[in-house]
Formats: sequence, structure tokens, C-alpha cells
Amino acid sequence: MPSWTPEPPPTPCGLCGRPFPREGLTKHHCRPKSKGGTQDDVELICGMCHGMVHATFTNRTLEAL
Repeated sequence: MPSWTPEPPPTPCGLCGRPFPREGLTKHHCRPKSKGGTQDDVELICGMCHGMVHATFTNRTLEAL
């Protein structure tokens, strides 16, 4: 009998909520590293949302939030 490992359940994007495999999400630093952000200040979001965040807001704007 063949052995198989079930795939883990999808992880929702932190912004749009769509499900993705874990490796399909990127880390967005909610508090910029330049402002003392750490790995605890990271949200997993999909590439489309991550692109929109950085296309909509400058790094300076994000640092001010």
C-alpha cells in the first residue's frame, strides 16, 4: 500500500483572506525594520496584495503608520 502525506491546509492571506499554500505567501513587515520591526511584526500576505501595498504606499508612508 503506498504511503502519502496529506497536504497541509491552505493559509489565508492576511489582507484579502484568499487561501494559499504557505509557500505562496510573502512576509510583509508591518513595522519596518528601520523602525525596530522584528520577525514578530510580520504578516503573511499574497504576492498580489504585497505588490499593491508597496505600489500604493511609499516606504516613508508605511514607516509613519
